[in-house]
Amino acid sequence: MTAHQNSAILETIVSLAEEIARTSPECAHKAVKIVELVGELDARIPDRAAMEDALEAETADSDLSDARLRATTDAVLRAAREP
Repeated sequence: MTAHQNSAILETIVSLAEEIARTSPECAHKAVKIVELVGELDARIPDRAAMEDALEAETADSDLSDARLRATTDAVLRAAREP
C-alpha cells in the first residue's frame, strides 16, 4: 500500500468520525479519540521521499547507485512497517 493510499484511508476514517460526532453528539468524545488515534498513525507512517533523501544524504560520499538507493529505501520501509 502506498503512502497516498494510506493517507486516503486515514482521511476517510477522520471524515467518518466527524460524521459520527455530528449525527450522534453523545458519541462525540469517542469520535474525537478516533481522530486523535488517526493522527498518531499518520505520524508513524514513514515518508518514502524523506527517507530516500536522508539515505542519499548519509551516503553522499559513497558510490551508491540510484537503483541501490531505491532498493535500500524499499527495504527500510518494509522493515519499518513490520510489527
